[in-house]
Amino acid sequence: MANKVLIILLLISLTAFANARQKASIKQNRVSFIAKNQTASQIFKIIEAKTAYRFSYSPSDISGKLLLNFSYHHQTLEKILQDLALTSNLKFLVHEHAIGVSVNYPPTSNVIRIKP
Repeated sequence: MANKVLIILLLISLTAFANARQKASIKQNRVSFIAKNQTASQIFKIIEAKTAYRFSYSPSDISGKLLLNFSYHHQTLEKILQDLALTSNLKFLVHEHAIGVSVNYPPTSNVIRIKP
């Protein structure tokens, strides 16, 4: 009985550690790039090439007409996503190394959510 309780406590601790690590990852992941007159989907491709993260979105949600200009040197992925959200009216749901993208309508201040 004591062994079962110990195993359960160990599993709970490992799960909590994994969740804490995941939540910190977009704050710790740093990227450098310059994007001039790029669409959001082109910027997603740049980030995918430089990180282990992958974006998932409906092309109809991403306006191809809005051209963005960003310059980052060793910036956190969290800050980059915040800037993208503010300039292109998008919101992001981060789960492990997947980032779901959707239109932020109606606009909310909670533009980045980390799914446990």
